[in-house]
Amino acid sequence: METATLRCPKCHKGFQVLADEQFDHGCPYCGFSQESEAKTMILDVYVCPKNHEFAVKDGKEPTFCPFCGSKEIEYSHSVNE
Repeated sequence: METATLRCPKCHKGFQVLADEQFDHGCPYCGFSQESEAKTMILDVYVCPKNHEFAVKDGKEPTFCPFCGSKEIEYSHSVNE
């Protein structure tokens, strides 16, 4: 059977799986999987004075608006993605 070596995008450890099952399992070290990450991702939405809305991962606090560069930003709401 052919194997494939994968590298976890979260903990960066390498691991081997059967080639035909490479997207069926998460990381054996930290448990990360694309499916579990997508199901549990929460985004915080911020807004600047020019009404530019932008989202960041929950727990990350932005320092400026990526559209206009304004440093006057405030939290608006959260969304599940």
